Amino acid sequence: AASSATKVPAATLAPTAAKASTKAPTTKMASTAAKSSTPAKAAAASVPAAEPATTAAGALEPPPSGWTPLDWGLLSVFVLLLCILAGYLMPPSKGSAGSRKPTLPKAPWISAKAFDAENRLKHGSGFHGSALISFTKKSDCALCQDFFPVLGEVSRLLSLQMTDELRVAQVNCDEHLELCESFGVSGDEPSAAGYPHLIWFRDGIEQEEKFDAERSVDGIIGWAEAKKATGDLVRA
Repeated sequence: AASSATKVPAATLAPTAAKASTKAPTTKMASTAAKSSTPAKAAAASVPAAEPATTAAGALEPPPSGWTPLDWGLLSVFVLLLCILAGYLMPPSKGSAGSRKPTLPKAPWISAKAFDAENRLKHGSGFHGSALISFTKKSDCALCQDFFPVLGEVSRLLSLQMTDELRVAQVNCDEHLELCESFGVSGDEPSAAGYPHLIWFRDGIEQEEKFDAERSVDGIIGWAEAKKATGDLVRA
């Protein structure tokens, strides 16, 4: 009886051993998988990050934006041309050098008081030279407007070359109509000279010889030089 109690049936032991043998490999495989995943993570961590692509010369390539260096260069040139064009089209600011009109020389204006009762031109003491007087108008006379800068330049040149021989001046016939009529410049008569009209005075006296040169800077200066050469500008 004692021997029969200690014996374990073979059928009962077999399933238990089978279960033990099945669990053991599972635990071993899990451990092996865990060990094998650790080197994989380490290997992945040790792989360096991808570096930017370089050209053959070693320089970094431009970002893939679709623009080439030639495109950027053309854009820069276009912007520069726009800036230059804007500088030409924009009006200059007030007070700048570009907004100031050049100052042209002007011949002096004289009134009827510059002549005495006998229509003799008054001069300062010591001057016995000649004068060319332009009888002109400031309004309604296109020829007069064109002649103003001409006589102004002549006045400037004479002040440098013939200060003792010849002077020029202007009379506004809009304001001194009676004076202009007395010299035969204005009026309804057919013989009226019209505007502008130059009269030559020497030592204050109107000369019978008329000014017959061209009414230009070269024409007047040429006439003056010829008269100076013959001594006709100054009273003998």
